[in-house]
Amino acid sequence: AKDNTYLAELKKRCDDNGVTSVLIMVDNEGFMADVDEKKRLEAVENHYKWVDAASILGCHSIRINAFGTGTREEVQAAMVDALKKLCTYAAQKNINVLIENHGLYS
Repeated sequence: AKDNTYLAELKKRCDDNGVTSVLIMVDNEGFMADVDEKKRLEAVENHYKWVDAASILGCHSIRINAFGTGTREEVQAAMVDALKKLCTYAAQKNINVLIENHGLYS
């Protein structure tokens, strides 16, 4: 996700062949709804590179997971905090953040 040379080449090849990239599905970058603030912030920051990659490739969105452990209220509050941070970053690049609707409270 951080190799801008690769991403630029991929974008060029897609463009040359009439392929449009629209979405990057992000997994295994940490629990966005982790009740531990340090772990949650790390998960949010782990997603930034995918927002950047989506922007380079011309995608409109990334898809994330809303995993976390705790009570429904704790997980909800943690996810709201994480989404505010990630969506603020993504908005600067005109990238939408979509949440996969599976698993626990999501």
